[in-house]
Amino acid sequence: MIELKNVSVSFGRKQVLNDFNLIFPVQKISILIGPSGCGKSTIVRLVNGLLTPDSGKVIFDKEELSTANVRDMRLKMGYVIQEGGLFPNLTAEENITLMASRRLKWSKSKISLRVEELCTLTHFDEENLNKYPAQLSGGQNQRVSLMRALMLNPDFLLLDEPFAALDPIIRSGLHVSLLEIFQKLRKTVIMVTHDLHEAAYLGDNIVLINDGSIVQAGSINELIDNPSDPFVTRFIEAQRSHLPEAKK
Repeated sequence: MIELKNVSVSFGRKQVLNDFNLIFPVQKISILIGPSGCGKSTIVRLVNGLLTPDSGKVIFDKEELSTANVRDMRLKMGYVIQEGGLFPNLTAEENITLMASRRLKWSKSKISLRVEELCTLTHFDEENLNKYPAQLSGGQNQRVSLMRALMLNPDFLLLDEPFAALDPIIRSGLHVSLLEIFQKLRKTVIMVTHDLHEAAYLGDNIVLINDGSIVQAGSINELIDNPSDPFVTRFIEAQRSHLPEAKK
């Protein structure tokens, strides 16, 4: 389980989160959604240890995240960012296996077997493993980034707007693949998006945030049928045409 407990974060004079509390349920897909600047990516950075709260605690796997344990904790997390964040001077396979080969010193046979499993899981053609990111399409690069995140078989996956830069057709295909992967692996997933359709399609638990506070959390149908605040209704209506037909 991951929990943010009474967390406050400020950047200069701007208070991004104030006494913020949130629990991410185990083996569920939690989607953080809301307007730009509402605090979504800040939450992911806190969970990944890239940002330290001004006050409060980030509890990760029953232990408070700190500078002393963050490196070891990150081995339990897979992290996918916008546009993949791949190293351009490394091949797809080198990007995927970087931590396993250089830090954890896995054997070549263990690495090879894991890469083969991941290619099958993500429907990635093994012939492309020797290509560099610039030689791959945007969708292929995101699959490589996902394989890198899954390489160490982490307990948790963090995805910070992973499809924002992709065109709608590629994004739609990746949604189908990603949901299939999530359902098969049953990982605890935290994902940031601006896209309500994406949230509705992938999410078990949707957390709508505004001005650093949770407005409402629940399934997409709960947000539609029982909005807790006028902002929920306004936010949904603004993107309603993008929702799957069954959830309108």
